[in-house]
Amino acid sequence: MALMQQPAVEAITLALGPDGTVGHFDAQTIGFDPALKHIALHPWPQPRLDEQAAIARYGTLLKAAVMASPARPRRLLAIAAGCIAGRYASLDDVHLALERRLSDTIYIPLIAVILLLLALLYWLNLNAA
Repeated sequence: MALMQQPAVEAITLALGPDGTVGHFDAQTIGFDPALKHIALHPWPQPRLDEQAAIARYGTLLKAAVMASPARPRRLLAIAAGCIAGRYASLDDVHLALERRLSDTIYIPLIAVILLLLALLYWLNLNAA
């Protein structure tokens, strides 16, 4: 599932030609190395897809991968639906949506530490007076 997130979007971005299009791709044209650490995109030369069509195609593939997963992360389903519906203007926007999903978990512990430090400063200020 991890390879179908940032690495897949990066592979599509790398496959974009100078004209801003990429060859047609689907589940058959995505290759994984034997150790499942890298992904490669081998698109068919025709028909060419513009960036919006490539985003929609990626959304379709991501949705299929999520539905095949036992966990079925809702956030990834929402990103896939956004790709299919055209809510992302570029592959960079898809990158950001996936990155936000990966970095959301840091905020809760960070806020807890800040609140704890503020409470400690307040307590020290009360006892110093």
